[in-house]
Amino acid sequence: MTKDTILHASPGAQEGDMRLICTADGRIAAVGDRLRAGLGHDPTGRYLTEYLSEGLVRAMTEAVGKGVSFPFRGEYNGRSFSAEAFGLTDGVRIDIAVQEKQDSPFLNLNASRYLAREINEDLAVMLPTLAALEDTLDADQSLRAALLRRGLFRLMRLSRNMEDCAAAENGAVVMLYSKVDLAGLCRELSEQLAPMLARMGIRLETAIPQDKLELWADREKLIRMILNLISNAVSARPESEGTIRLALDQKDGQYTVTVTDNGRGFDPAAYKGLRHRFEQTDPRQASDGGAGFGLALVEAYAKRHRGALMITGNEGGTVACILLRADWEPPENERLELDTHFSRYGAGIDPVLVELSTVLPKEEYRK
Repeated sequence: MTKDTILHASPGAQEGDMRLICTADGRIAAVGDRLRAGLGHDPTGRYLTEYLSEGLVRAMTEAVGKGVSFPFRGEYNGRSFSAEAFGLTDGVRIDIAVQEKQDSPFLNLNASRYLAREINEDLAVMLPTLAALEDTLDADQSLRAALLRRGLFRLMRLSRNMEDCAAAENGAVVMLYSKVDLAGLCRELSEQLAPMLARMGIRLETAIPQDKLELWADREKLIRMILNLISNAVSARPESEGTIRLALDQKDGQYTVTVTDNGRGFDPAAYKGLRHRFEQTDPRQASDGGAGFGLALVEAYAKRHRGALMITGNEGGTVACILLRADWEPPENERLELDTHFSRYGAGIDPVLVELSTVLPKEEYRK
């Protein structure tokens, strides 16, 4: 094994089994069971530089010392590996993911993260500045400001989706799980969406249980999954009498979130979004401002919840289902304490307005 080779482990391992912990001086202090088995020996007590180049370890140490995660990739025996290092109080944690042999990633992870960070730093200045300026605008100018805000939200959505798609392709998606009331979340979203869609001539129907239906989930990514399907349904709406149905069912230990529309339908022959990354399946998506990231992300997020995405339909509409296991529990190190809700959305920014920014009219973005 060369020094630049990422540690090898067998596919199908659980997250905790594919992890190692190093002390501040670079000595390996703990190793996951499957990772140890894949190496064929116990590396505990050895230095990380016995497995990775000194330059890579030095760059990793500098990054995590500044509070920045450090992703890196490699290949061993024809399989691709991705890893990401995170700083601990007195050391470094390295998470390793084994990938089946596949095409080269469409997006470079480091470049995507850099671009997303630069875009978000600019948005953090522009959005408050726009809000302050709006207090001095007349009605016509206010509508133009709303158009500008929608454009900034679209840019925020694009940068976030680009970064997360790159992370998904490179096996570096970071998940933060907590106990989520899925039924309550669906009700909250439907109550906010219904009047917005009604103003567009779209009727939102719901079939959501009143009982609490809890599961372990990354709340923000769950919201983005549902809103992405809603956005697709809005984009596919017919010229008149559009109807979207949001339903939640529980059966045999599985929750199913279903979004149904009566739009232009689903063509299996044309649909390549999940297998051929980031392709748009309909020319009208381009006019709606979509970049084609959405469904690839929904599938990636569903898999990280040990679930799946299923899409069926015909000329009369599309049925998209997110399947989630009710009894699945994530590794303890990926759980949020209590009911804390981590969000990458800035203070005062509505996720619905961000995730539906390619389909909602500018009037919804007035201050």
